[in-house]
Amino acid sequence: TWETLTVQHEISNIFGWMLLSSVLFFFLDNYLSNVMPRQYGTRRRWDYPFQMLKEMLKEKVHPTKSAEGEKETNEGKGVKLTMPADLESGAVHEDDDVTKERELVLTGVYNKENSKILTYDLNKMYGKFCAVKSVTFHVKKSECFGLLGPNGAGKTTTISMLTGLFSPSRGNASVSGYDLRKELKSIYDVMGICPQFDICWPDLNVEDHLYFYARLKGMSKEKEQAAVNTLINEVGLADAAKSKKKAKELSGGMRRRLSLAMSLIGEPEVVFLDEPTTGLDPETKRNIWALLDKVKQGRCIILTTHS
Repeated sequence: TWETLTVQHEISNIFGWMLLSSVLFFFLDNYLSNVMPRQYGTRRRWDYPFQMLKEMLKEKVHPTKSAEGEKETNEGKGVKLTMPADLESGAVHEDDDVTKERELVLTGVYNKENSKILTYDLNKMYGKFCAVKSVTFHVKKSECFGLLGPNGAGKTTTISMLTGLFSPSRGNASVSGYDLRKELKSIYDVMGICPQFDICWPDLNVEDHLYFYARLKGMSKEKEQAAVNTLINEVGLADAAKSKKKAKELSGGMRRRLSLAMSLIGEPEVVFLDEPTTGLDPETKRNIWALLDKVKQGRCIILTTHS
């Protein structure tokens, strides 16, 4: 009882140690979940708490220098602002416009002020196999950027790195002004993604999915209903929404449209679409292209496609 639970009591010592160990395990779990390697997600450096503390102290001591630090975005971990050696030597052929794009990014002509997405020498290695090699490009505001290439070219891997699913082996990127290696959580707040394969909850209906994502992205209750209804009509799911069909009852094409609507809800600044029209009939494809052309105003869209 509380009357007998004194400092000298053995149970008090047990409770004290349990409380202390809970605090220790909380911080240990948070640290290990950030630095331990795993299949998905990016891994942080072992000394990231000290780096954060260092930046906070620097901000307090020299607040005027924070603006100058923004110019050093290209100098993140692993970023090399030089032409790759194999391209300089001519070992790999590269189109002139691709070379020019890389030079404009690496020389700072394109910057975070006029570009929603900047990639710097982005590479992804699986052992000795190079899945993505020296990708450097920019995407400006209100632009729909098509990432083209045959199967296995590395389109999905590139998007996976830009969305934080995989960490880049070398290089860096800036998404809506945020550093990919240092500010990934801020990128999550401003992006939407339609993955290559649909990720839906079988027992939720169309509206449930969209309301869930709208609230995840912080939409106000006053705006969410109008936004959900508008998107449902634009992607052609009005009939499915009226009949309260669950995701498991939708056809493959309808689930694709639902995934597209989920990526656009919440007015994200940057949208990644990985083959969004796969499995859709020609008429629906045309409607989706028209929708993307409409919603790209004020935001940046990157899509992979075979069309």
